[in-house]
Amino acid sequence: MRWFFALNENSPGFWDYVNLVQVAVHSARQRTTLDPVCIYDGEENAFTAWLRAANVPVIRRSTFLGEITLQLTPIARGAYLRLEVPRICREQGWRDEYVLYTDCDVMFQQDPVPTLRALRPRFLAVAPEGDRSDMEKFNSGVMLINVPAWEAELPALTDTFRHHLD
Repeated sequence: MRWFFALNENSPGFWDYVNLVQVAVHSARQRTTLDPVCIYDGEENAFTAWLRAANVPVIRRSTFLGEITLQLTPIARGAYLRLEVPRICREQGWRDEYVLYTDCDVMFQQDPVPTLRALRPRFLAVAPEGDRSDMEKFNSGVMLINVPAWEAELPALTDTFRHHLD
């Protein structure tokens, strides 16, 4: 299963996030069958060299939301890169039905793939932010994405952002 994470070079504390990514990639390589992919908004540097040396594809991308508004902070520009996953899969010729997306601050203690393969979300699966009974506030830091379904919704999602983001 492909595992995506994203980072914007202009985020405050970028190099701290780089350290977190290195832990995440190392733990994934040691304890899982996940195939890591980095979605990266930034220039080539020691981080991208490290990823390439670790055989992690680096997909350079800016969020489409930058075309809609200039009001996005660097952190938001990084966070919204997750919306690019379906387009990236299509462009790369990857036919994954489901992929995992996580924020950079994860560490894998065991392989989540057997559990994830048993799930079949309509669009995506997420967990509540804090209160397990409150599904209004969910945590988008770990998402199982139904790639074809989400890609089909991207035009409507883009239109919603275009009309309501500001």
